[in-house]
Amino acid sequence: MDNDVILSEFNCLKEETLAMTQRRSQRLTITWTALAAFSSVAFSTELPELTLLSIVFVTAAWREDLAMVRKISGIGGYIQYFIEPRLKELSWESVTSRSVDRSERSTFSRLRSTMRSNYGIATMTAYFVVLSSLLKYPITHYSRAVVFALLAGLAGWHIHGVIRSGCFVREKNLAARERFKNMQFKVHHHKGRSDAPRAA
Repeated sequence: MDNDVILSEFNCLKEETLAMTQRRSQRLTITWTALAAFSSVAFSTELPELTLLSIVFVTAAWREDLAMVRKISGIGGYIQYFIEPRLKELSWESVTSRSVDRSERSTFSRLRSTMRSNYGIATMTAYFVVLSSLLKYPITHYSRAVVFALLAGLAGWHIHGVIRSGCFVREKNLAARERFKNMQFKVHHHKGRSDAPRAA
């Protein structure tokens, strides 16, 4: 009976991770669609300012995606340390976690890996669209130049933050798993002390 409860919990968690993975795919599709729409409107209206909004949109979606990746890793850590040890037939998370490269990488290597991701490519695409629209339709009015500068600052702030988060996503994913490992150790340690015979 206990195994049935554990297996039911495992199935629910796996379904949740699958649903999150599907939402990640849907968000990525929406991101590329929105990028194309912003670019099309910007070029048709000859307003390069609108292309900067695409960067803000893409980086916001990227930030949400990274947060969801950490949630998925956290669920995987819970499965690995609290479910699989109680149900020996399950070992997927324990096996796959060993294949994760825990070695430190150089800053350039982290940056390259981050920018080669789906959202990294989308961000670079949005950036080049901004440059292309600005070259084709240069801003000559002072008020529009101020608006463009403000939007550029906002977009740059978003890009810096999300790229920094992307560079350290591996460490954050491992940290999410390690938290459950430490929790498992504390639970077992407390249980061992509780089960120990008390002195008369």
